[in-house]
Amino acid sequence: MNETCNEDADHVVLKVHKSAISSIGSGVARINQSYLDCFEDHKIEMVELRAGKKHKVVKLVSDRFAKKGHVVLREGDMEDLEVKEGDEIELHPYKKLSQDMKENWQKFKDRFHRKPEEDEEEGK
Repeated sequence: MNETCNEDADHVVLKVHKSAISSIGSGVARINQSYLDCFEDHKIEMVELRAGKKHKVVKLVSDRFAKKGHVVLREGDMEDLEVKEGDEIELHPYKKLSQDMKENWQKFKDRFHRKPEEDEEEGK
């Protein structure tokens, strides 16, 4: 996967949460919808998940029920990445980001470092 990702600094770290959906295969990572609001007209569709030396490209989906600070994965994806519930995993952009997308990705990353009261101020 030589075409993946920009720099190592362009990632966020999330805790793994096992999906209640029982199908083994997937290729989908779900995160709280509030994190994806910053992309406005630009859409991030694919991301790379990394856990140690393991990595996998998945579709990124907004989920209003996903807990903040977590990524929801199905069992098959967790097995592929050799992670279990509660483990930390890195979420990286899959492709090189345009200048507009870099700005949006930075806003996205910043949302993971906010205090709960900052979310309340924005009405999120």
